[in-house]
Amino acid sequence: MAGIGGTGVLTLGGILGMAAHLEGKGCSVLDNTGAAQKNGAVSTHVRLTVDPDSRHAVRITAGAADLVLGCDMVVATSAPVLETMVPGKTRAVVNTDLQPTAAHVQDPDLTFDSDSMVRALKLALGDDGLDLVEASELAADLFGNPVATNVLMLGFAFQKGLIPLQLDSLEQAIEINGVDPDLNRQILATGRMLAYQPDRLQPESVGRGIAKPELEVGTMPLVDGVISKRSEELAAYQSAGYARKYRNFLARIREEEAVRVPGQAGVTLAVAENLYKLMAYKDEYEVARLYTHGDFMARVREQFEGDFTLRFHLAPPLLARKDRETGKPRKMTFGPWMFPLFRTLAAFRWLRATPLDPFGQTRERKMERRLIRDYQETMATLIKSLSPENYRIAIQVASVPGQVRGYGHVKQRNVELAREEQMILLRKYSDVSDDKRIPLAESA
Repeated sequence: MAGIGGTGVLTLGGILGMAAHLEGKGCSVLDNTGAAQKNGAVSTHVRLTVDPDSRHAVRITAGAADLVLGCDMVVATSAPVLETMVPGKTRAVVNTDLQPTAAHVQDPDLTFDSDSMVRALKLALGDDGLDLVEASELAADLFGNPVATNVLMLGFAFQKGLIPLQLDSLEQAIEINGVDPDLNRQILATGRMLAYQPDRLQPESVGRGIAKPELEVGTMPLVDGVISKRSEELAAYQSAGYARKYRNFLARIREEEAVRVPGQAGVTLAVAENLYKLMAYKDEYEVARLYTHGDFMARVREQFEGDFTLRFHLAPPLLARKDRETGKPRKMTFGPWMFPLFRTLAAFRWLRATPLDPFGQTRERKMERRLIRDYQETMATLIKSLSPENYRIAIQVASVPGQVRGYGHVKQRNVELAREEQMILLRKYSDVSDDKRIPLAESA
């Protein structure tokens, strides 16, 4: 399996390993994360055997792959992955979406030629060994989140008969993994449907509002579950009142969508995930809460035995010095004595965004609060002109906040890129809408 770090590629190896264990089969998983795990090229070598006690090399060597699951085309066509393929033996299921890897941090103007990548794959696999899937676009259209891509790809490969495991085992492994199991089971089923009846689930069909009943049956309960879960998380993040504001806005979006595109809830689902992302921005209070509410230490104790000491690398406002060469804040190292301070800070999260908030007047915090307001204003206006013709673009607009990642200057840069993307999408939306007054937010 080949992809980029931070998108769940490595998690797929764990799911396959657990599914094999549940069936009493053997499995080895070797993760190659490279120098950078986030947005860097990663691959996972998975070997499945009937005999759980069999011994074999863990790494899949040249010409030894039965299946290449290319969650990212750039990584799937890299030399280490291509050399595992051989015509007549290897089958590949490859996502056609092109995502920049870590190399683009240093050179963002790097370009890819998708045609040459496809030619390289066909040369390595033969004419009958390749399935190309518009997985990222479909995941964003149907689920409002391109992170759904990898599980969708797994479902596609399974339906093609390329995963020698049972469906029940995969679904149980997803349940054991514990991350949105209901949603991930539906994504898996969507991938299977895409392999079985591809014409029903092409992104352009979804955009015209003609998704088939198999998807519509699970959509409403799925949206209910997402809204309920995110509301609980926002209540823990800030307060019950903060969560109520989230639900109230979602109710407005959902009501308008039901009237204008009956039977669909893709926009509501995208807003549910992306508004939550904006509202739950990780500030000093949230970092402190996440370290002290119990789950963090439980995971640490599961992974390490005996005595250990924790060190925290932080760049606290007002304290962190700037790097002489880059001008960016340098991280400082703190010991375990930070835990009492974290607990105190987490208890005072009610100060967030109030005049008494000591962190609330920084440029980054003001930007994060403005992003919430701008997003709600944009979606509240956009939803009033929603139609089957502009439905797909509306979901893409609603999903733009998913591009806002990182902290500090990294986040600021991503906000600017996301804003440019939003303006392009809003112009497209306006071109196919009767309402030409869709706001193009000037603030970033």
